[in-house]
Amino acid sequence: MHSRLDGPPRILAAVDIGSNTVKMTVAQRGDDGSLAEIHHDAETVRLGAGIANRGELDPARAERAIATLMRFADTARAFGAEGLIGVATEAIRHASDGARFLEQAQRETGWKLNVISGADEATLTFEGLRKIVSGDANALIADIGGGSTEFIWTKHGSLSEARSLPIGSGRLTDKWLKGDPPTTAEYTACLESINESLAAESGLLPQSAEKTDRLVISGGTGIYLGALIGRSERIDLEALQSAVSVLTRIPSGELAHQLAIPLERARVLPAGAAVVSVLQERIAPTTIAITE
Repeated sequence: MHSRLDGPPRILAAVDIGSNTVKMTVAQRGDDGSLAEIHHDAETVRLGAGIANRGELDPARAERAIATLMRFADTARAFGAEGLIGVATEAIRHASDGARFLEQAQRETGWKLNVISGADEATLTFEGLRKIVSGDANALIADIGGGSTEFIWTKHGSLSEARSLPIGSGRLTDKWLKGDPPTTAEYTACLESINESLAAESGLLPQSAEKTDRLVISGGTGIYLGALIGRSERIDLEALQSAVSVLTRIPSGELAHQLAIPLERARVLPAGAAVVSVLQERIAPTTIAITE
């Protein structure tokens, strides 16, 4: 541990315990306080699977998440990390045994963990992606997670509105997309559910007179959609429609093999694409950008 005279640790590690994925970043602090990433890792655990029905975490998935956190802690320390911090999001916010899981995870792995609110999650997403939208008069960042999606409106690079809604890809898959691949009826029901959730949020979406310069899709949904259509930074409407057509025709096992991604991540991709499709239709952005 560092004393006040020693100053803050030079190498830090942070984990994000999401409903789909547990992620870790190890970074080195510069003399000016800036952080440079030196290592990144991620494990698809689907910690949020089934919570909407059971109300609590699946014991096997919770055990796997703790094992992942232990592995990440060992890796972080191998890089010299002296500060191990982390946040937990929608799955832990929603689970009745979320606090008990965090206490066990901290005790067994050494990570200092906190549950953050949906509003805090959205604000942190903006801080991480501020530079991407700095030149846009009006942009929407959609960080599509497993249990929730964070919606961050920006105007000329400044935060205008930030909200979190419980329409994540894992939650939507569990509720609506039972088939693998999902049937047309299932996918249509999923789209309708997303539309209803957005319509119920007063003031979240712009009026028809407002123009959205850019829709930024943050996280695995955007990255994997980009991989599916062969794009790394931008998705156009035609490519998005083509991707949705593929996702509703092929099973997750084939999709996982094609994209070289975890099976469980492939399983929730159609629902993530459904969120993107609804947003594209409702706000008609000039461009759709994707970022990790």
